[in-house]
Parts: sequence; structure tokens; C-alpha cells
Amino acid sequence: MFSLDKWYFDCVAQDNSAAIGYAAKLRYGILRIRYGAVIRADRDGVCTQKQSFSFGEIRKEQDCLTWENNALSIRGEWKGKYLDDDVTLYEGAEGSINWNCITPAATVSIYHAGSLIVGNGYAEHLRITVPPWKLPFHELKWGRFISDDLSKYCIWIDWKGAVRRNWIWTEQGLGEGTITLRDVAFGDERIEFHEQTDIRSGEVTESLLGKRTFLSNLLPKKLRTFQENKHVCKCTRSSSDILPVRGTAIFEEVSWQR
Repeated sequence: MFSLDKWYFDCVAQDNSAAIGYAAKLRYGILRIRYGAVIRADRDGVCTQKQSFSFGEIRKEQDCLTWENNALSIRGEWKGKYLDDDVTLYEGAEGSINWNCITPAATVSIYHAGSLIVGNGYAEHLRITVPPWKLPFHELKWGRFISDDLSKYCIWIDWKGAVRRNWIWTEQGLGEGTITLRDVAFGDERIEFHEQTDIRSGEVTESLLGKRTFLSNLLPKKLRTFQENKHVCKCTRSSSDILPVRGTAIFEEVSWQR
């Protein structure tokens, strides 16, 4: 009845400007939607957004992941180590949630609408077959940190609801920790957020459909209640036995009606 196959791509430049891309395929009963979206935020937090009912083309070749969507006038390259760590976050009678980090810390070049953004970035692939009204949580915190020199990274997922759990992946492996809107703490390490800029706030359907929000009536009612807040910031990762490492993060909070 329901499946969502979603790719996520991002890049943050040294001036804190950012680009976020989505390519997804949604199936709900007889409804089939393919879409792509791109969000651009300049260093002052001024955002532009564009959507298309085009998935684009994704290619993986050696150490380079490429996403190209002509309808969005975008082509991006993520060059770096592939992690390809496929993890089942949830599996039950309702369906499953599988998360795959493709590249946790990459050098990125994105050509979009005649301009170029260069920085460090991240890419992941998410597959969900649990219908939105049966998700085992109603609040989600997600984010990723990449050090400026690409040597360290961190990805976090935090659920609150019937299932309360968090996952924190770093170059040292998988663990748990404490995740807030100000920092992420794990073991004796801490990632502290600075110079935070809000990228967007509002209904998820606005990100998916843009000016075509009238089509949201075709989507499941619960999916239309999803609210998201996205941020980009400078960060410092520190611990008791290593010198502080500077980097950038993109993170978000998503909530919906129970």
C-alpha cells in the first residue's frame, strides 16, 4: 500500500551557504509520484526552493556519486569514501525502515541554475514501507556533522514516541548519546552548534510540492501534518583527550500528529 524511496544530498560551503537536494519515489495505493527538489540557502539564510515531478538520474562510479536533474537545472558530484552502511532501523508487521549512509563526508561540487557551490557534503538513501499513520514515533531529530578536513563525521537519528531510541554513527562506529537543539553528546565527545541559520520551517508537503500544494489532498492525511525545521550551522567537536575540531552541520526536527 505504501512505500517511500528517498535519496538525500547536501553541501555546505565555508561561508555557511548550503544546498540540499531530494530525489524520491512515493507509492500509496494506485498513486505514484516521482519528484525532485532543491533548497538553496545563502550565508544570510535567504532561501530559494524548487520542485519537479522528475526523479532525475543517480549514478555511483568508484568514489563519485552523481545526481543530475535537468528539470531542476542541477548537477552535483559527491567525491569521497563510500560507507554504504545499510541499517534496518525498524521492522514490524506494518513494514520496515531502512537507512543507508552512502557517503558520510565528501567533497562536493553542485552546479545549479548557472551558479556553483563547493564545500563538504553528505548523501543517504532511505526506504520506508511503514505507512505514515503507523510510524512507531511522532518526533524525529536528524542531523549530520562533517569536520572541515573531512577526517571526522557524525550522523544522528533520534525517535520519540511508541519507540524511543537514538543512533549516533561516527568514524569510530555506532553508539548512542544525547541529542538536543544545541548539541550532540556521545561518550566523552560533544558537538556544539554555533552560528545557526534557519533554512526553512513549515509543512513537509511544501518542500515536496512547492506551489502545487493543492495536490497534497492526494496524499495520506497524516502526511499532511508533518512539520519540519531545518538548520545549518558551524560546529565544534571536542572531547577530553583531543583538540577541538571545527566543522559544519545540517540538522532538522520533524513532528506530526499522533
